[in-house]
Amino acid sequence: MNGTSVGTGADYNVSSDITVKTNVIKLVDEAWESLRPHLVATRFQEDARFRATYIYPEVACREALVNAIAHRDYAEEGRGIEIYVFDDRIEIKNPGGLLSSISVADIASLRGVHQSRNSYVARTLREIGVMRELGEGMRRIFELMKSSELAQPEISNDAGTFGLTLHHRAMYAKDEALWLEQYENLALSSEEKAAILMGRRGDLISPNDIIRRLGIVDTEHYRQVVYSLQTKGVLETAIPKSAAQNRARKKGVGLRDIPRFKVLSYKDLGTLRESKSRSTPPSIAASPGRIGKIPVVRAPTPRINEMPELIGGEGGALYVGNIPANIKERDIAYAFKDYGSLAAIVIPRSGGLSKGYAFIEFDEPDIAQKALSAKVSIGGRTLVIRWKRPRLH
Repeated sequence: MNGTSVGTGADYNVSSDITVKTNVIKLVDEAWESLRPHLVATRFQEDARFRATYIYPEVACREALVNAIAHRDYAEEGRGIEIYVFDDRIEIKNPGGLLSSISVADIASLRGVHQSRNSYVARTLREIGVMRELGEGMRRIFELMKSSELAQPEISNDAGTFGLTLHHRAMYAKDEALWLEQYENLALSSEEKAAILMGRRGDLISPNDIIRRLGIVDTEHYRQVVYSLQTKGVLETAIPKSAAQNRARKKGVGLRDIPRFKVLSYKDLGTLRESKSRSTPPSIAASPGRIGKIPVVRAPTPRINEMPELIGGEGGALYVGNIPANIKERDIAYAFKDYGSLAAIVIPRSGGLSKGYAFIEFDEPDIAQKALSAKVSIGGRTLVIRWKRPRLH
């Protein structure tokens, strides 16, 4: 398609119109071979040669095609899967909307929610190795687009059509991309870029800011992101843990909600480099290293015990039941103040009210052990306290 919309009459701009019809086993390969040539662009490369380059993640596009074939409504005769390749996006439209038990929000949550309209088709595609675990495909598409630093896919749905749009557009706004250019030679991952963008205006960011922005559910994942940014010299701890604990107690929130990290800009890194060079022996300071725009700065290795855990991590994670519907995080922090400051407080809610339970975590398991056998009350209710059950994967 030449342009960003379908023209009509004298403005008709469809450059290629292909229809693929065959049995479902052959359909994936034949449809893919027809689609694939339209996903590349010829560009001038660094080796002074023109090469065909994919402008979308190839695996994401194939996954979207397989997903469409597996889940379309085959009862709608006369309608097929429609794929439009515009200059700035790919639109895939499926006959048949989502089944009533699944919503667009369920799919966008990337929790692997799924329900097969065509169980035999899905099973066949799995057995021939085209599909993997059910419910995994959409999550993989989103992850691949994100890792390629492209905008998040869009999902649409109505009674008769399910649509998926993949954009050839950077996930960052122009001012964000310009700001990130100063770190281009530090090989930051897309997750690291997303994390430091929160502090680009000089604001301090909290551990929970990073956890929520990246959708992190695993302790080790969080550690790796923070450790990598700190060792690259981009992220520093601006507020010591002891000071953060005092603020958390005063505010009645978890330690992870206290902004503690500062993102170092190019100017900050230059100042740090000059400071380090003045305290370095002349033989070393005379030849400071540089990587492109960013000076090489050896940041101190972060101490692992200063990195907060996620709920359910290695610290003391507890389930707290029988809590009031209108409870606030401050109420829980105050109730457990005699046992130490809480690293995290999570209250699952529905319609603004608690679901009757919460999860809390202390920095040390031995503190949690003491709280486990305590008699704690809130609003006249005796709390039910036990170890949080580990999450099943």
